[in-house]
Amino acid sequence: MKLKPWMYLITYISLIFVFALLYWLCSNEIKTFDGEELSFPKSLYFSTVTITTLGYGDILPLTKTTMAIVASEVVLGIVIIGLFLSSLWQSFANRIEKQQGMLIKKRLAEQNLHKLLSFYSYLSVVINNYKLALCEVTTPLNKRGSEFKLNIDFQFSDLKDMFGPSLLLKNSFNKSVFKNYYSNLELVLLEFKFILSNFDLTDHPEIHANIIDFLRTSKEGDVKEALESINEMNSDDGKMKKMVIDMIETIEPDLEKYKSNLVTPVIIFFIVLKKQTDLILAIEKDIGNLKTHS
Repeated sequence: MKLKPWMYLITYISLIFVFALLYWLCSNEIKTFDGEELSFPKSLYFSTVTITTLGYGDILPLTKTTMAIVASEVVLGIVIIGLFLSSLWQSFANRIEKQQGMLIKKRLAEQNLHKLLSFYSYLSVVINNYKLALCEVTTPLNKRGSEFKLNIDFQFSDLKDMFGPSLLLKNSFNKSVFKNYYSNLELVLLEFKFILSNFDLTDHPEIHANIIDFLRTSKEGDVKEALESINEMNSDDGKMKKMVIDMIETIEPDLEKYKSNLVTPVIIFFIVLKKQTDLILAIEKDIGNLKTHS
């Protein structure tokens, strides 16, 4: 395990004092230039010049033991200085690498956000078309004004005209309201899948979670085929279909009560519409906040 530079530095300084103590204890085996007895301050001086490999020659070891001690200090000093410099360089290199990594990550995040917002300028058109279809399917004819306005508090009875023809100008009048809704829903689902595949949403967990929830809710609550079957009930002059529409206008959407009934797919459709409305508005809000703060 690599030690930090300051740990090598403390070890280096500690060795000076340790060897100074050894020299002082072996003072009778060491000769000083002035002939005086080796004091501890002189031992500290001798240890310092020895570990730094300066060695002025004013203090000399006389025995093999003291020579071995001096040689050991020199070797240890060189090794520890080498390790200190290596650790210092490694710390510097790691810091530079970390800074570069952060800069690259920041740049990639900025590029990802720029691409996401650029794509959203197109996606917003798809979402607006979806919201128009959502508004039409949740607003009966008698409640529609000159402009469509999304009613987030729509009731089950508001779906009563979902089997009628879509009056949106972009659509054929032969296309029913709920079919138009599913057509626009499929486009939104396609674009949301594209976002998940091509954009990194790690820094935007709310958007990621809401898109996943929207996709899952749409898949789990897909009753398109069942609704088409109801819409095509013409063998009895449309009596069964009219009965379903009457039930939409009069009953409460209790899934437990109408678990196996002709109106069950419509109840599921209503529940899914509620969730999809909340999620699409949340996604729009989150991406709008990104545009504001970018």
